[in-house]
Amino acid sequence: MVPRVPDEGVSRADLHCHSWASARSRLGVQRAVGLPECATPPAEVYALAKRRGMDLVTITDHDSIEGVLAIAGQGDVFVSEELTASFRGEPGARVHVLCWGITLDDHAPSPEPPRRSPISALPLA
Repeated sequence: MVPRVPDEGVSRADLHCHSWASARSRLGVQRAVGLPECATPPAEVYALAKRRGMDLVTITDHDSIEGVLAIAGQGDVFVSEELTASFRGEPGARVHVLCWGITLDDHAPSPEPPRRSPISALPLA
């Protein structure tokens, strides 16, 4: 659930940022040399977002909510994730879907990261 912000016309949030929970890079060059996609602790992501004027904060780590859960006690944080999915019949065609305002029930960890879900199986609201 997304926290309610007093109605001031516009609320600001960076809807696509990572923490150290996105340890394995999906980017070719970084992956090739073994660098993480992000090495920033969640508390630093939160502090930076607030310094930059964000009203709400989330972290969209790859196939993980571990990073955002580390800051979930803040009243202006909502849980999100960058889900890796594939198209049925096209296992090599991967996409990333940003899932904002999810609950713990919406996120089911997989024993084999990264979790791969067929794009056709994702609920569309």
